[in-house]
Amino acid sequence: MVLLITGASHTGKTLLAQRLLQTYRYPCLSMDLLKMGLIRSGNTRLTPEDDQELESYLWPIVREIIKTAIENR
Repeated sequence: MVLLITGASHTGKTLLAQRLLQTYRYPCLSMDLLKMGLIRSGNTRLTPEDDQELESYLWPIVREIIKTAIENR
């Protein structure tokens, strides 16, 4: 099972993910951590303010991570 938690900024997505992790021990992958890892690695000129560009860059990667997680159960 894969749960995607989406929503506007500052609406409690991270808090909900943390609660699910505590309650059910679900593994969690944060887009914010992926975004900052990409930026800090120097592999992009994008900045934290470039949300739209980062989303279009990261979503294909995340989509394939999700597919792999489902395939590997």
